[in-house]
Amino acid sequence: MCFRNLPPADYAKLMHKRVTDRSIDNFCSKHNVSLDWLMYGDLKGLQRMKQWANEKNRGTTVQEQRSEVIRLLLALPPETQRLAFKLIHELGGNASV
Repeated sequence: MCFRNLPPADYAKLMHKRVTDRSIDNFCSKHNVSLDWLMYGDLKGLQRMKQWANEKNRGTTVQEQRSEVIRLLLALPPETQRLAFKLIHELGGNASV
């Protein structure tokens, strides 16, 4: 589970002796994890998870990506925003939208 950079609090409930179906279902839904992959190591579940990820990536439009960049940029402190803007400007050269 560490490969997905999940916070420990998200999988802590799964580490108890008595794990409830609800906590497993919530975890799988929240993190797009296949239940049969998580519980039994079924490779078909892993294939489904990869397919879900591909579908999610294909569904992202350019406008959605721009909105996400703006949202992330606005969440930064002002000094970091200036640095991020400078880096974005350098990456894009003098290109205009």
